[in-house]
Order: sequence, then structure tokens, then C-alpha cells
Amino acid sequence: MSERQLEDECAELIRQLGIKNILIWGYRNRHTYHFIHQGFFRAFQWLSNATGVNVEWRDDTEDFTPVGPSTLILTMMNQPRIDEKVELASDSLLWIHKSGEPVEHYSRFMDAHGRGQVLFYDEFRRHRDYDANDVYPVLKPVLARVDPPVPVIYDPNSQLHWYVPSIGQATLTWGTDLLPHEVLARRDELTDLMRLRASARKVCWVGSVWKPNYERMAAVVEECETRGMHFVQYGNFVIPEFSEALKERGLDPSRVINKRYVPLEENVDLVGAAVLAPAIQGDNQLSTDGSPSYVPCRLYKNISYGQLGVSNNPTSELLFGDLVVHGSEMGELIEASSEALGADDLEDRIVESMEVVALEHTYISRIHFLLEASLARREYCA
Repeated sequence: MSERQLEDECAELIRQLGIKNILIWGYRNRHTYHFIHQGFFRAFQWLSNATGVNVEWRDDTEDFTPVGPSTLILTMMNQPRIDEKVELASDSLLWIHKSGEPVEHYSRFMDAHGRGQVLFYDEFRRHRDYDANDVYPVLKPVLARVDPPVPVIYDPNSQLHWYVPSIGQATLTWGTDLLPHEVLARRDELTDLMRLRASARKVCWVGSVWKPNYERMAAVVEECETRGMHFVQYGNFVIPEFSEALKERGLDPSRVINKRYVPLEENVDLVGAAVLAPAIQGDNQLSTDGSPSYVPCRLYKNISYGQLGVSNNPTSELLFGDLVVHGSEMGELIEASSEALGADDLEDRIVESMEVVALEHTYISRIHFLLEASLARREYCA
């Protein structure tokens, strides 16, 4: 499906669902999920050019007031509990991301869920068998009323994305915050970008460093330094243990850590100018049996900004094949990445992976998927 076809289908699904307003609720200011909501907001804003739908993003510190009739509300259950202020009108829809909360947090939405107004969604962690012992606890009574087998509808572009109309639940991976045409425009500038960074030695990481990944991150810094590359971290959440791990390796944390918020435009520039931008994950996000596991938005973003995909997650190869560099050990990963930088097909690999992201892994794609899931849920409940 082309970029234009994807956007046209989104517009048609919005019309079929009768959506007149869209409200992104919460995390307008700093929060981990601020960046998820920012991606949805930018994509919905772009789609509003074709649909005329009003799109707003409000912070959860505000009072919850109606935006207008037939509103699609997108929010999530996390700390702080921003969903507690949400009021769902009878003509509106709700997409709500769950995040391991107790059953009682869902209960007030269950009547609307039964009418087809509510779609629960979650990011991909692993494949699930849909039985009464392996779904959100709040949905077990719903599933118990469904004649088996439960139909699972997969996204034709990814076995990591699916929805189940009979229980009103969808699973997806995140995406890049750039829009399809922005990724393709970046692709068209790639030759010039690669020429500018030909002599670059900086390895860039824009993101958090926390308990599950700090030791692996410190190892990456060391591996880069031994190969004459300088690793620099940006992002306003860094645990103190990262500094200590760097010191233990004889590295100066002040040369590595830039603890500050990085806006989208600067993020694109920093990553684009770097020689490498790996997407590193901790063990808590990786499967131990070789099965697919959580895909970080960082992988999609780095590729869309014009970088070679570099990841310690084997699921990256499931998504991109040999277009990306994968290695489980940090020395292996950085060595393989260094070799890839000197290969004749480097630019072709990056271009092809950028095109995959542009057409399959932006928030336009994710919105299209959730709109289809919402329509299927409404039709199931009719």
C-alpha cells in the first residue's frame, strides 16, 4: 500500500466510524508516554487535512471537558492515572492503552466496551494464545461468552500486530514519530547526509538509561571507545548506576551523559549526524527462547531519521531481515556495525529500511490498524 493509499484509507475509516473530533488525553508535558502521544497527535493532525476532523491534545492536569460530538479519545492507564478524568459520551469512542493495572481500573468502561465504544490496546510483548487464562483479567468474562475459537485478525504487514473483535483488544508495536512523507523526504536527502557524516565518530543514543539496560549501555560505550568512536547519551532520565558503571570501566560520565529533554527536531538532527545510533534493550524486554519480543520505538525512529538499523533484539531481523545489524553481545554488535559502515551496499540498505518504516511503521500505519480494529469491534457488537 502506498503512502497516499494508506492516508486515504484512514480518512475513509474515520468517516465510517462517524468521528468528528479527536482528543489525545494526557502527557502533554514530560512523561515516558509523552512521545507516544506526540506520535499519535502529529499523525492525526496530518490526517485532519483530508478529513476536516478537529484534533486536540490536552494535558491531564487540565479539567476534562467535552471537545464536541462524536469524539475519539485516546489515552492510557499509567501512573499518574490520567484515565480517571475521562468521561465517555454515548456517541464517542475510546482507545485506551492498558499497562498492567488492576481489574477495578477497567470496570467503569465495561458497559461502553460491550456496546463497541471501547478498544483496549497494548504494545507487543510476546505472542498470546487467546484463552481465558491469558488475556487481560477484566476481559475474561467477555471471552467466556465467546464461542471458540476466538478469531484473531493479523495485520498483513506484521505478525506482531493483531486484534480480536470479539473481545475488543488490539496488540501493536510503536512506530516512528515522523510521518510517511517526512521519512521519504529524509530518504531523498540521504546521500548528502551520509557525505556530511563520513568523518563522524560520534555514536548517538537519545533515550532513557534505567536499571534493565544501564550495564549493557555502559558496555556499548566501552566498545565504541575502543574502536575510536565516542558514545553520547541524550535524554532526561538516567539512573546514577550508569555513571558508576562507566567509572568502573575507566570512562568519564561527563563526556557521555547529557541529561536533558530533546525535542523531535533536534532528535532527528542528532541521530542523523551520528556515525551510528544503536537501539539497545535490557533483558526484561527480550525473550529468552528466541521468540519475538518487545520492539522499541527507538529502532523505528533511528532508521526513519536516516540511520542503519542496529539492535541487540533478534526481532529486528524478523522485521527488517538483513537490512539491519543484529548482535546479542555488545562487542559483536558494535564490531558488525563498524564493518557494515564500510560496505558498498550501506546506503542501499538504509534506503530500503527507511521505505519499510515509511509505509509500515509510522503512527499513520498504527492509526489505520486501530481504526480497522474499532470498526470490527463495533460491527461485532451491533
